[in-house]
Amino acid sequence: MVLSVPTIDISALRASNDVSEKSKVIQQIGDACEQWGFFYVVNHGVDLDLVEKATTLGKLFFHMPKEIKDKVARSENNFQGFSDSELTKQKVDWKQVFDFTPELPGGSLAESSMGVHGRNQWPDIPEFQDTMEKYLKSMQILAKSLFCAVLETLNAGMDCKNFIESSCFPGNEETSVCRLNFYPKCPDPALHLGVGPHSDPAILTVLLQDSAVCSLQVQRDGKFYDIPPVKDSFVINIGDMMQAWSNGKYRGPVHQVLANHDSDRFSLPYFLAPAYSCIVEPLGVKEEEKKYKKIHWGHFRKARYEGDFADRGEEIQVSHFEM
Repeated sequence: MVLSVPTIDISALRASNDVSEKSKVIQQIGDACEQWGFFYVVNHGVDLDLVEKATTLGKLFFHMPKEIKDKVARSENNFQGFSDSELTKQKVDWKQVFDFTPELPGGSLAESSMGVHGRNQWPDIPEFQDTMEKYLKSMQILAKSLFCAVLETLNAGMDCKNFIESSCFPGNEETSVCRLNFYPKCPDPALHLGVGPHSDPAILTVLLQDSAVCSLQVQRDGKFYDIPPVKDSFVINIGDMMQAWSNGKYRGPVHQVLANHDSDRFSLPYFLAPAYSCIVEPLGVKEEEKKYKKIHWGHFRKARYEGDFADRGEEIQVSHFEM
């Protein structure tokens, strides 16, 4: 069954001087966040040739021999690179990943990285690093534009752009992650999931889906519904930190990825995340109305990564910070 999440043309966010058109788009985004937690964006301004090139190089990497991929394997102290053993809520996913991030500004790494950030590791593939860095930059622009729009919908009485620059990404520091996902064919999809049910920990996710395989599902009213690929779109979903900032008005939706018997699947998500030092708490509400305690993003991110990397008991969730 297909869940009819909204498709939003966001061209007015980046190109229009018409305040009413921008306001209309922002309202559509707010409605989608509140009702679904998921929506598609089209006319997003991302270079489609760059998208295709990143996809092609990503698939090339995953089809290389494992011993080559293991040369850029991530570790307990460096979450950047390749992994084929990631866990979701203590269960190994049927997937392979390759993570890379914006470089942190000089001097801040040792002080604020919580011991897990590490450094990007790049495979020896022509144009790979350059392409992925360009793709990451395009995601930063798109994701921050959407983040600002979501903040506008909260009517928290603040300068959203200033809040983003000073409170979320001071000194241009951010901990966002760009990920290449590869889901190999699975001999028995009934026994495995590409990714188990979860919500994303950060602010919001910008996902490029595989155009040929429908495996992404979102939970609504206790049932999972398909989110099929839409040509030239990105899928956006709310994360845990946005849930806390919105005081629960917007929920980080639980979603999963099915394994597939007949086809491999490739996807390219970008997880917008603030500086390690960022403190997340409900915006624009009185103290007695707050539903969430303050969340130190660096500690939250470290705990979630440790849960992804190794089975260390219950994985940290935003629900642990509910009042």
